Amino acid sequence: SENTYKCKPPSKGVIYVRCGGTSMKLSDDTTVIRGYHTDVTEIVHKALEQKEILREAKCLADARNVELTKQLKIINTIAKVFNCIYFFSLKDYSFIELGSEMELVSNLVSNKTDAREAFKGVYKVILSPEMRAEGEEFMNLETLNERLQGKEWISRQFYGPINGWFEGLFIVADRDEDGNCNHVIW
Repeated sequence: SENTYKCKPPSKGVIYVRCGGTSMKLSDDTTVIRGYHTDVTEIVHKALEQKEILREAKCLADARNVELTKQLKIINTIAKVFNCIYFFSLKDYSFIELGSEMELVSNLVSNKTDAREAFKGVYKVILSPEMRAEGEEFMNLETLNERLQGKEWISRQFYGPINGWFEGLFIVADRDEDGNCNHVIW
């Protein structure tokens, strides 16, 4: 067996010693103990430092988790007001659904990863035939950065057979150092 214990020899202050060994019974019923004692003070101090670093990281992560949970509740509350809310990257065209009250849209985009492809056909389903060309132009993510230059958001009103009149809205979430949109919310 092995054990680490704290001791305080008069000349060294507090140190940690690991000792271990085995015992063996001889034929004459005596016991022989074979073992070791090793100073592991440095190892124990490093382990304690790492434990403290992990404890601090956990505290930070817990605090961040509380903040993210609060933000998610706000997003979920806002999402209930709108038909659907998506977060798009204009760099790699990835997207995340933040909320949707339109199961039809969710189903159309659910198994796609490129927002350009995923949302290409959405306007065909949610818009009346006479508004589809305008919807296609509005949903064109490849021209969106240019259309948002100098603006924080753009919008258009549409009509569709499912929801009647509604507003499509792109909001700038953040920009790079050159002023180009990194992410938008639709």
